[in-house]
Amino acid sequence: MYLICLDIGNTRMKIGVFHEGNALEVLVSAKGDLQVLKNLVKKYPNHRFVVSSTAKLESSVKDFLYLQPNFLEISHQARIPFKNLYTTPQTLGRDRIALAAAAVDLFPHQNCLIIDTGTCITLDFVNHQGEYLGGSIHPGISMRLKALHNYTDKLPLVEKSWQESNIGNSTETCIQIGVIRASVMEINAFVEEYNKKYDNLKVILTGGDMDLFLNKIKNEIFAHPNLVLEGLQKIARYNVQ
Repeated sequence: MYLICLDIGNTRMKIGVFHEGNALEVLVSAKGDLQVLKNLVKKYPNHRFVVSSTAKLESSVKDFLYLQPNFLEISHQARIPFKNLYTTPQTLGRDRIALAAAAVDLFPHQNCLIIDTGTCITLDFVNHQGEYLGGSIHPGISMRLKALHNYTDKLPLVEKSWQESNIGNSTETCIQIGVIRASVMEINAFVEEYNKKYDNLKVILTGGDMDLFLNKIKNEIFAHPNLVLEGLQKIARYNVQ
């Protein structure tokens, strides 16, 4: 059976097709693109959909998915391969559940800090006993850039660009330093705190802005651009055992 895993965010839908644990293809489309899902159903008739959604589903997509056989929508009630110690499990993002599932599968019996650099930057921690303890939620790079532009009269909306210097020589570079370099410094400070408390820490980096953080985290890291999709297929396989 093919697993068609959907990671549905605020603006886009990331799709991974897996067979026996192997990724066959990864696609990115608009979150309401029903046609791409219909095409996948035709291409992989013996399938199961696994969905993580951090945004409200388009009604047409929702109706289509609910009619599919063996449909699994990730929630706090799904069987998961780790112990969830979050005090409000019903509020834990489905993508964060998938990230934790991927981490415990890739690095069992190891302290794992997962950094997801998406719309929000999230840090999630699973200890070596397979216990999810929680983490932190930070504004993402685009969100910070848009906030400076939207909440001021004159500051421009600038592109995401890494500046090597700490001193900006224009308004544009000052914003890029204040947002992007500051975000990296912020995450490095958190990584340092985790390293002080937990031995043998594995730092895992993923998300749409991961390239801005690569080679800038002061720790050996494991980078995986499709970690949520990997976690979804792990949860799906865990639920049919």
